[in-house]
Amino acid sequence: MTRPCPPGAGGVHELLLQLRVPTQLDLSPDGRRVAYALPDSSGTGTDIEILEVGGERPAVVLPTPGTGSTACPRWAAKGNVLVAAYSDPLTEPGFLVALDPATGDHLWRKRVPGFVENIVVSADNVLVLFADPGSEQDGMHFGRRFADSNDPWVDRVGKRWRRLAVAGLTTSRLDVLELNGWTIWDVDINAAGAILAVASRDPRPSGYYEPNLILTDVDGTEPRQLWDGDGRQLSRPRLMGDGAEHAYVLSGLSIVSGTVHRVDLRNNRVAALPHLDDVTDLGRLPDGRFWFAGWTEQGVQIGTLDERGELEYRTVTPGLVTGRDSQPSLVVDPSASRAVAVWEDATHPPEISVIDLPASNWRQITDLNYEAADAVSRIEREWVRWKSSDGTEVSGLLILPAGHDEPMPLVTILHGGPTWLVPDGFSPGEANGLALPIVHNGAAVLMPNPRGSSGRGQAFAQAIVGRMGETDLDDVLSGIDTLVDRGVADPNRLGVMGLSYGGFLSAWALTQTDRFRAAVVMSGVSDWLSFCQTSNIGLGFVNLYHVGCDPESVAGRSRLLDRSPAHRLPMGSTPVLIIHGQEDRVTPVGQAEQLFGAWTAAGNPTELVIYPREGHEFLEPEHLRDTRERVLAWLEKHGVTGQTERT
Repeated sequence: MTRPCPPGAGGVHELLLQLRVPTQLDLSPDGRRVAYALPDSSGTGTDIEILEVGGERPAVVLPTPGTGSTACPRWAAKGNVLVAAYSDPLTEPGFLVALDPATGDHLWRKRVPGFVENIVVSADNVLVLFADPGSEQDGMHFGRRFADSNDPWVDRVGKRWRRLAVAGLTTSRLDVLELNGWTIWDVDINAAGAILAVASRDPRPSGYYEPNLILTDVDGTEPRQLWDGDGRQLSRPRLMGDGAEHAYVLSGLSIVSGTVHRVDLRNNRVAALPHLDDVTDLGRLPDGRFWFAGWTEQGVQIGTLDERGELEYRTVTPGLVTGRDSQPSLVVDPSASRAVAVWEDATHPPEISVIDLPASNWRQITDLNYEAADAVSRIEREWVRWKSSDGTEVSGLLILPAGHDEPMPLVTILHGGPTWLVPDGFSPGEANGLALPIVHNGAAVLMPNPRGSSGRGQAFAQAIVGRMGETDLDDVLSGIDTLVDRGVADPNRLGVMGLSYGGFLSAWALTQTDRFRAAVVMSGVSDWLSFCQTSNIGLGFVNLYHVGCDPESVAGRSRLLDRSPAHRLPMGSTPVLIIHGQEDRVTPVGQAEQLFGAWTAAGNPTELVIYPREGHEFLEPEHLRDTRERVLAWLEKHGVTGQTERT
C-alpha cells in the first residue's frame, strides 16, 4: 500500500529525492545471482547486495568493508569470489576487497592509490581503472576534483590522470601500470591478460575528445596504438576471445551513443558494422557472440550479434534501461536467454528487473521505490512530433497536469550534451529533476529532442556540429509553436530552462527571441572562448562541436565570441535566474559570473545563485531542495505560473 503523496510540487520532489536506485549491476557466471550497489538507509554510504535473479528470496546485504560513497562489485569467473571497489571522492582514496559471497568474509583487502572508477575481472586478474587524487571527477557529469589528502589546502591544476592497476585474484600484490604516460578512459581485459583501452595523451578530461584505442597486457608491455577514432569519441572496448585477434569498440559523439566498429588486432584494420547505431554498451558471451544495448528515439534497443558481428536479432523495449553513465546497459546470462538491468517507465520507478530474451517485457524483482509512484499519479504524458522550419521531423516529451485547462503555461526544459536525449523514464532527470515538480505546480513541460540528440542516428546527432544554437534552437521554437497552435500552450506564459548545454541554449534563445517570460540557466556556458581556455573539457569540446572556430586564430576567436550569450544582449527583457556550482570544472563558475555581469550591466533583470561544494550537477539534498524553491518561485514571480498576467 502506498502512502499519500504530500501535496504540491515540494512533496513530489521529496519523493524523487528519496529514490534508491541500484547501480553497478553484475551477474554471477551461472546467471543466477546479481550483485549491485545501493545507497544505504542513512543516505550517506553504499551497501553491496546480492539478489537471486528469480526473486524468490530477499536480497542479502554484505557486511560493509569500509566507508565509501561509491561501490563497484564484480564476480570472479568461477562465482566463488566477489571483488568490490570502494571510494569516497571527497575524503580518501579507494580500496579493493575480495569477499566470500556466501558469508561476506574478507579474503583480502588492497589499497588503491587513487579513486576507483571501474574494475574488470578476468580468470586470474583484477584490472582497476582509477583516477589520481586531484583529477577531475567524471568530467562530463560531476565536474569536481577528487580530494588530495596530501595537499588539502591547494587546488593545483597539473598533470593528473586516470591509470590502471592489476591485482591477482589470489595474491596480495597490486601493481600500477605506467603505460608510457597514457591516460585511460575505458578498458577491457580477457582471460589471457590482454588489455584493450581507450586512452589519450592529454591527461585532462578534454583528452577524452582526442582518444586512441591501444593494446597492452598485464605486464604493462609498451602499448600499441590501434586507432584514433577518426576524430570521434571511443567507448566500451571489448576483446573477443582469448587469442586477442579482434575487438569491438563504440565510436560516436560526446557521451558516446554510436556505431560499432570491429578492429582486427593483427593488422589494425577497422570496419564499422553497418546495421547498428546509437549503441551505448557491448558485452561478451562465452560462445564468441556478444550482446548490445542502446538508445532509440523513445525506448531502448537490445540484441545479440554472432561471432562475425552479424546481427542475430534486435528488439526495442519501452521505457528506460539504465546502467553506466546513465545510459542503456545490461548484464546478460551466459546463454543470452535472460538479461538483468535497472528498468523504469512512465509509471514504474526504477527497479532491478529481468527480461527473457528476445522478448521486450520486463518484470521487476525488487520493490525499493513503490512509494514514489505517487509522484506520477496526477500527470499526463504525450510524445509529440512536429516539423522544424526546414521540414525536419522532431519529437519531444510533453508532460501535463491531469485535468488541465488549456491553454496553459509552458516551461521548455532543454537537455545537455548536446549529444544526449530525453528518454521515456519515470522522472526526467534534467535540470536537477524539476520537470515533475513544475508540472505539479500547474505548468506543462516540454522536453524536446532537437537535432544534436542521440537516438536517431549519427547524422541527426552531427547536424549541429558547427551550427550550435541554429538548427537545434529552430527545432525547439518550432515545437513551442506547435503546442501554441494546438491550444495547449499560452503564448504569453512561456518559460525556458536547461542545464549544461541546455543552460547555454536557454541563454542563447533569449538573444534570438523575446517570447519567453522567464528563464533559468543552470551550469551553462556563456562564453565559448573563455570556456575553451578554462573548462576541463573546453578545448576538446570546442574542437569537436565548433568546427572552423580555432581559438588560436583571430577569426576563430571572433566566431566563438559571436556564439556566446555573454557577448550578446537579450532581445527583450526576460528575467533570468542563473544557478551554478562553485566547484564546477566543466562549466567553471566564471561562466555564470560573466553572464550575470554582462546582462546586469545591460539592464536585464538577472539574478545569480552560487552553491558551495557543488560541481556540474548538484548532489547535496539541501541544495537540490533550495534550487527547487528558487526555480518555482522565479517562474511564479515572473508570471509563467501562478495567476499573474503579462503587462
